[in-house]
Amino acid sequence: MNAESEQVTFADAIQAVSDHKLKTLTQPLVPFLSYWREERVILERLFNRLGMNPVKTELLFEYTVPCESSVSASTDLMLLSDELAVAFHAICLLDHRETTVEDWILKGDRELRERAVQDWVEMIRPVSRRKLGWEHFQCIPVSLLQSTAAVCAIPAQRQIVNVQAFVEGGLVFAPKELLADVAFLSQLVLPAENLEFHIDLPIWIFPNKHYSALMKKLERTSFDDTPELFRKEIAKHSLFKFEADGLSVVYKA
Repeated sequence: MNAESEQVTFADAIQAVSDHKLKTLTQPLVPFLSYWREERVILERLFNRLGMNPVKTELLFEYTVPCESSVSASTDLMLLSDELAVAFHAICLLDHRETTVEDWILKGDRELRERAVQDWVEMIRPVSRRKLGWEHFQCIPVSLLQSTAAVCAIPAQRQIVNVQAFVEGGLVFAPKELLADVAFLSQLVLPAENLEFHIDLPIWIFPNKHYSALMKKLERTSFDDTPELFRKEIAKHSLFKFEADGLSVVYKA
């Protein structure tokens, strides 16, 4: 999607999102995509916070950076402008804690995945003031590391990893682990001035009538067809009412 034109529709843009991220209603990309239907409001809030007003921006869902290991560095959404790159990473605090780098390596082709993490760390190294090795990142959520690597691969004056934390309304909000993960990653990287870590929390989600209608449709839909149903419904209307407290935690040099 481009802030200067409407040539690429939201429905077209979300086709880039992988099927495996749209299999159940509890996955983070479901509220995340619904939230980003109101991109103009979100971007205005973001640019006010950053003290910036880009003339032209581009939004790319499921943004990937190819790696030699064949396992790309990716992020849920990338915002690009002449001076700014923001990698948005969605989490849902209803889910169990995110998979760490160590667990991810152990659950697959160990040699391939270690090479992938090495590739991602190589992308981060130019903006770090430390001598980094891939083994230093074993307790970091793997998707958070990927988002960081993806934004570091973009030559921009400001590079930002922006975590958006979605929480079901009415639940007790305890962001201790999330804050600890991002704070530790920031301290580990010890970034130069152009790399920042932001956390928007909490973004409260309240399922609406469209969510209820979708649940009934899911009863008649095969598991393989679920991702396309999600895309179609989210393109037509939001599945949630959102309330954001407007709190952003920032870690930077």
